[in-house]
Amino acid sequence: MSKLRPKDLTVIIPFYNEEPGLLDEIIKPLYAAGIDYIIVDDGSTVPLEYSKSIRRKKNKGYGAAIKYGIYHAKTQYVGLLDADNQYKAKDIVRMWEFHDQEDMIIGRRMINQGGPRRLLGRLFLKVVAFIFTGDYIPDLNSGIRIFKRTLAKKYFSILCDEFSFTTSLTISFILDKYKVRWIDVGFYPREGTSSTVHVVRHGLITLWQIVRISLGLRTRRFRAWLRK
Repeated sequence: MSKLRPKDLTVIIPFYNEEPGLLDEIIKPLYAAGIDYIIVDDGSTVPLEYSKSIRRKKNKGYGAAIKYGIYHAKTQYVGLLDADNQYKAKDIVRMWEFHDQEDMIIGRRMINQGGPRRLLGRLFLKVVAFIFTGDYIPDLNSGIRIFKRTLAKKYFSILCDEFSFTTSLTISFILDKYKVRWIDVGFYPREGTSSTVHVVRHGLITLWQIVRISLGLRTRRFRAWLRK
């Protein structure tokens, strides 16, 4: 492992109508480690007033907020954290120790909560992802990760603007054979406001993103040949 270089990492924290009081706790480990961060207020009803926050006038979605943050970041690597404190910044600090060995590092959660429908849905999406990528993906849509900023920007045109951003990013990196590593992380009960994720709706969107991106990336050379 190389020496930790905090100046090479910016953590993006998408924010939409969350509890602002949680932010101090979320960023404290980042500040202690000397890691920069950007909070993206994605058009919250009450504008967020916080240091190092940028605001979009209209709510465009979780993925769109992350893209906006990546666009404003200047570092070689970017990380992701949610604003509901389900992931802990101390895990980002720990994951960062492996940054020079991988193109993307994803936090692998041990998820057992949720009813049978949600658990079966996760399993189904994992099976579909395996069929289309040929790789077993331990955690398809984890919201805590670190990756190379320039590589992610290559896929901006196909990455989902909603909650399936993380899934579409994972699929893209795996299909293009970039180095991806999973590291076990904690996953905690959501704090603050209630979740805006709708199991069926966003599950179907995620399924569509897996199929769309997998077919698109696997057939791009053939499609380029047809256009000649």
